[in-house]
Amino acid sequence: MTSWPSIRTDLINAGARWEDSEVVEDGKTGLLVPPGHPEELAAALGRVLDNPALGRSLGQAGRRRVEAQFSWASVAERTEHVYADAIAEFKRSSGER
Repeated sequence: MTSWPSIRTDLINAGARWEDSEVVEDGKTGLLVPPGHPEELAAALGRVLDNPALGRSLGQAGRRRVEAQFSWASVAERTEHVYADAIAEFKRSSGER
């Protein structure tokens, strides 16, 4: 299966700082570009087009990160821990054992 590199700018969360990407680690799983900087977007695209090995590496690393962090199994496990922690905190605060 082909893994494409991610070149991301924050278009949806315009209020968030562009460096704070949860999905893309700049230079590891993709390339982050600040919004409103088309010249930086063009440069990032050029880097990947000029260096197919970089594109493959970013794409593969990104796929591994998504599969590990954002698969349904991973999300369900983290959700289960959040609920378990919340229940334990409720029991502590209410004096329940």
